[in-house]
Amino acid sequence: MGGVTALALHGEGFLLFNWLTDGVLLLSAARFAGIPVRPVRLLAASLLGTLYALAVLLFPRADQLFALFAASLCMSAAAFPRGQIIRGVMSVWLIGLCGSGAAGTLLSLCQSDAAALLGTLAVMLSFCGMGKKAAAPLRGVVRIAYGGRQIHLPCLADTGNLLRAGGMPVAVAGKNMLGALQLHSERLPIVAAQTVSGRAELPWFRPDACTVCMGGKRQRVQVMIAVTQEDMAFVLLPACALQKNRVLKEAFHGKAMDGRRNPGVGDGAAERHERQHGWLYRRRGAAAPAADGGGGKGAGEPFAHG
Repeated sequence: MGGVTALALHGEGFLLFNWLTDGVLLLSAARFAGIPVRPVRLLAASLLGTLYALAVLLFPRADQLFALFAASLCMSAAAFPRGQIIRGVMSVWLIGLCGSGAAGTLLSLCQSDAAALLGTLAVMLSFCGMGKKAAAPLRGVVRIAYGGRQIHLPCLADTGNLLRAGGMPVAVAGKNMLGALQLHSERLPIVAAQTVSGRAELPWFRPDACTVCMGGKRQRVQVMIAVTQEDMAFVLLPACALQKNRVLKEAFHGKAMDGRRNPGVGDGAAERHERQHGWLYRRRGAAAPAADGGGGKGAGEPFAHG
């Protein structure tokens, strides 16, 4: 009876060890590759890895390279979205090899299984941190004032936006987002741009004021705004206009931000953010001031203020 109990406890520890290791491996691979992963799928994929480890224990021939690759492919298919499986497998193998190397080195130096396990997990989690810094987007809410009207829209920093008009950076917004400003696009100046669908000429205007709130920090930015006919979920703000603020610059490089603190897409982010942080947008005794000395009209004429 004692032997059976010890064997059962040993088996439970073996399964728990492999389940934990596979879970950390898959999570690190997802963060490193920037792949979104659901917790339920991650747990299921870890269970597959645990079953494979049990199969290797019972059938030693299952430890061959082909079987190992097939198992990692099945785990990645269970954990990652369909279009990200190959990248997930490559990340799993890269991190797994690094973790195995660390385990072998620590085992030879310390002669301790616990040290080898902790070293392996530490190496895997270091990849998890790298991926978080690389993948975290810089999102926020932008308030645009024009012609006596104001709107609050979700925005996203765009490093590929190099447009300039009137000597200033140009943000890009969908026409579907700017209806409340009652713009007349046919009366606005034109800027040439390269879009996803090809080269296009976009009407642009100069807002009376443009204020961005990201990570709890408010910043007034001076940008022109180009209007595209394509439906958009975010206003694409040029990153060069945002990095003048030290806090936002640190956030852009992944040192002070994470996706959970930033408003998301399609979840009422602008309205909720305005209710929670309305003090960031209000100034005592005055409406939104102009972002430029000419009251927002000089460079953008002719304008139709509706």
